[in-house]
Amino acid sequence: MADFAEIRDQLRLARDARDGAAADVARTVQALKRLATERTALDRRADANGDEATGRRKALEAREKELRATLDSARERQRALDSAALDLSGQFAAFTDPRKGINRLDDDTPLLLMPLRLETRFKRSAPPGAAPRDELWVRVFPDDCWIDSFDPILTEGEVASAAAYWRALWASGGDPALDRAAWTTLATGHGANRAAWIVRSYQPTNLAERPVRLDASDVFLPITLDSALAPGEATALAAFWRAVWVAAGDATAVGVATTTLELAVGAARAAELIAAHVPANLDAAPTDGVSREDVTVSVPFLLLPSVETKRETWSQAPRARILPDRFVFVGYERENDPAPVTVVGGAVACRIDSGGQAAGRTLLLTCGVVVASTPQTNSTTLARIMTPVSYVTDLSHFYDETGKLAPGNAGALGRYFGLIAEAGSRM
Repeated sequence: MADFAEIRDQLRLARDARDGAAADVARTVQALKRLATERTALDRRADANGDEATGRRKALEAREKELRATLDSARERQRALDSAALDLSGQFAAFTDPRKGINRLDDDTPLLLMPLRLETRFKRSAPPGAAPRDELWVRVFPDDCWIDSFDPILTEGEVASAAAYWRALWASGGDPALDRAAWTTLATGHGANRAAWIVRSYQPTNLAERPVRLDASDVFLPITLDSALAPGEATALAAFWRAVWVAAGDATAVGVATTTLELAVGAARAAELIAAHVPANLDAAPTDGVSREDVTVSVPFLLLPSVETKRETWSQAPRARILPDRFVFVGYERENDPAPVTVVGGAVACRIDSGGQAAGRTLLLTCGVVVASTPQTNSTTLARIMTPVSYVTDLSHFYDETGKLAPGNAGALGRYFGLIAEAGSRM
């Protein structure tokens, strides 16, 4: 038989590969759902039978065929990895008794104790070939802190909200009041914690180019792009929208601006740029008492990345990632009981008196050890659980109105998690 460390490492790698395959399946399913949505929208267009729509429909059908082949392959791989992980779990079973497994742990590594929820039931059963007897059954549930319910993938709606948030920040020019208003809008729609995650995970690729207001009357008309325009097109388009804003609806002035843009990039390209890149705040009014001609108008470009999204809020079920392989039940008759009832896993049987109470048992304990782990893997797993805590629990007081850690709070948040770990190691 292979030794403990060898099987433990093989089991960890097999479980990681299995989880990766499950994530691939989930991503492919979401891609198929996005494809179905696009096809439905295409079929509802007025020109659904036109050449452009027909060509796009064929491209979507080809992409769907490719994705379904990918999904079949990913599911087959997931089944194979499930089987491999199950086989290794069977081989590792000999090492999972917590009473023995704890002796293999490094004494220099502190223990973090996680709470459990217990449910008990008194039951009378009759084992084969034996007389009926009273038993105490104990069911063990992981507490909330074990559960990893965080889903890092953003929904299509969250990405749209994030884009609106960044546009508002580009238009604010660094005005604190306008920044707070943009954050409040995002947090109201998604909750402060989820909003903080949205801001962190979906950021402009040109974040360093955020415009700064030099005068209170300055106006910014940000244009959102998924890729940078050619320098000549960017300059001509910015000049066009500046002229349109100053024109304030004057048809003659708008016509002159349109002609200038057409001369710079061509009539067809000008029409495409105007239709696709309209500033969201084109109706922004100048400061009271300042004429449009006297306002400094800027048209900054906001480059937002293309990211993987999902349609539903939840694309994967919550998981308990660090549960022990087995639990030990210990029942004490009295304090410092030298011979407590000890059972590893399964149903727990002990004497029951006529009153339905465990005879003489004043304390019931259930505990377990994650034997199939190392200090390094435990550190990674714990960080995975604790890192998003601030995005799904109420730690919003650590953050400022833009979703960033407020000055001095980074250390406070670190101490918060440190105290949790320290408390666990001392219990």
